[in-house]
Amino acid sequence: MTLLPSWRKHHEEKQVLMPSGETVGIDLAIVDLLEALWRRDINTVNSCQAHVDDNVYVVLEDMADLDRLLRYVSLGTLAVNVMNDDIGAPDSSPEEPWRWRYRLRPVHPNGPGRWSFIVSVEFPDTHIPEVIRCLDTYGPEVCAGYE
Repeated sequence: MTLLPSWRKHHEEKQVLMPSGETVGIDLAIVDLLEALWRRDINTVNSCQAHVDDNVYVVLEDMADLDRLLRYVSLGTLAVNVMNDDIGAPDSSPEEPWRWRYRLRPVHPNGPGRWSFIVSVEFPDTHIPEVIRCLDTYGPEVCAGYE
């Protein structure tokens, strides 16, 4: 039997077809969120419905995905929540539980090449309905011309 680290929680999953055609297990509580992200061409590489401190945890493929997500969400009621005044602090940990947290992780290519970065976004699960609403309400023109 393999024991998971104490910070990792197991959640019931649903098998979901990703835009890439790959089938993956997604935590039940965030299936709708991830599908809404994918509909807006926001690519994810990892996720959890309740990570270390019970926040939703989504790892985005690159900074452009974070930019697209924040463009949509900033048009709704969470505009203030996505701003993080604590950006220079370790882990950019928010002081208020309603703020979003961002973590940048470098990814080194195999062999010579540029470093790339994935970014994790963590936020309270109570924000999921509003994030989905923003993604579904506003059209792709939100991001047009910024790529």
